[in-house]
Amino acid sequence: MTELEVPEEQKQHELHGPEIVLLFLFICLLIGCACRFILEVIHRKLKIRVPYSVVLLVLGGSWGALAWKNLQDNDGETKELATISLTLWANIDPHLILFVFLPALIYECAMGTNFYVFSNHFGSAIILAGPGMLVQTFLIAIVGRYMLPYEWGWAESMLFGGILSATDPVAVIALLKELGVLPDLRVLIEAESLLNDGTAIVVYELCLMILIEPSTIGNYVATGFQLVLGAPALGLAMFLGSVFWLNNTKDPIQDTIVTVCTAYLGFYVAESGAGVSGVLTVVTIGIMMAGYGNTSINTEEAAHMLHAVWSIVVFCADTTIFVLAGAIIIERGFIAREDAFSGSDWGYLIALYLCLLAIRAFMVVICSPYFRNYGYGLQSRTCSWEKFVKNMFIVTWGGLRGESLFT
Repeated sequence: MTELEVPEEQKQHELHGPEIVLLFLFICLLIGCACRFILEVIHRKLKIRVPYSVVLLVLGGSWGALAWKNLQDNDGETKELATISLTLWANIDPHLILFVFLPALIYECAMGTNFYVFSNHFGSAIILAGPGMLVQTFLIAIVGRYMLPYEWGWAESMLFGGILSATDPVAVIALLKELGVLPDLRVLIEAESLLNDGTAIVVYELCLMILIEPSTIGNYVATGFQLVLGAPALGLAMFLGSVFWLNNTKDPIQDTIVTVCTAYLGFYVAESGAGVSGVLTVVTIGIMMAGYGNTSINTEEAAHMLHAVWSIVVFCADTTIFVLAGAIIIERGFIAREDAFSGSDWGYLIALYLCLLAIRAFMVVICSPYFRNYGYGLQSRTCSWEKFVKNMFIVTWGGLRGESLFT
């Protein structure tokens, strides 16, 4: 059976012009708005919280299944506009997805962080996102190498571990914000997520380098340092340039556009020109903006516009990514390869999920002595043992995978 492929008539634009690609985007956004409305009604009437991202993933999967059936019924060709638009997005270059969506998701999250609490939690976040994340990557690699039936080598297994170690606890943070509790712990989880994404990208790049362009250990170490240390320096330079501009204008439109351009140009320059981590570059820009750049937003109108525009950008990115991911996963992972996806694979999926939970819990446990002695708000003199255990439980479940993994 065939995967979602762009029909020849579509490639040649015999029936439709390139504008057909916009149809998928606007359908996604309408789906997102409808979901938000329905989920708000469900929460208000039934007091039930249904994760927005999960609903989008299911709806995207349903769309992907219908598109696949449409193509199968028409021998791989279709005149159905929504299916044509979806196939274009399903075959888009993965690097373009990264460059379009990742800067917005990371920058908005970093810029909205409480800088004071972040700075107090920085040491704990580094422990989780540095040594803790590497331990997690290695343990997941062991699972991939010895439990899964794919006969991967260590490079492939570490690549797999790096991808699955990237956390994005959107649902947990959103719930904590709505409840109005544990602001310090929320910032710790958010800080880990931001730094963790950068570490995961570095692991990913190094493993990919080993697989595609094998080199010496010295080159791998040099590349790792370049990715890790060069990114904050570039991010700081980009931040200083944007702050200089912001300090010399009171125009809300300029303020907003400058922040958007800084985030995207920072990611582009890092990945395409400087050869450093674009994720860490954007994290640096966003964190510096949260700590020192807010005073450069000179009017209340500018601050309001900045928040509104970034909220809309992130909503569009979240919605599009989850719908697209659902469509691609259902079609390529299950339907088009139904002959290769056996019942035992479901067992492996469940076992992998349980292993991820156990590995995350183990990583938090081995890091907990540091938190108990040095963690902000987690030390024995300020936090009882019962409360500390509850907090560690929340941190464990804060290691969810979300849009960063999908991108």
